Amino acid sequence: YEGNISESIVNGGFTITIYEPNLWSPDSPNLYYIKIFSNLPESKDELQYESYFGIRQIEVSGIYVYLNKKRFYFKGICIKTTLKHFFYNRTYY
Repeated sequence: YEGNISESIVNGGFTITIYEPNLWSPDSPNLYYIKIFSNLPESKDELQYESYFGIRQIEVSGIYVYLNKKRFYFKGICIKTTLKHFFYNRTYY
């Protein structure tokens, strides 16, 4: 999308609609690039902002986490120590 805002505004906002976006996930890390700039008549400098962003949906239902409407499994290790018993309680996925 490319467009112009013709009015001079100090505070404001805008909306961009992305139809059928490519959703971000660890297996498919789709990112979008955005570049916003402003050329104010009273300013000698052009203001510019650039960034990358991803679009995703996160939902928690009961004990399950869903990423983009698919059940998500976290990968990692959780090691808990108990000083009273001096042993490791290991949890692996």
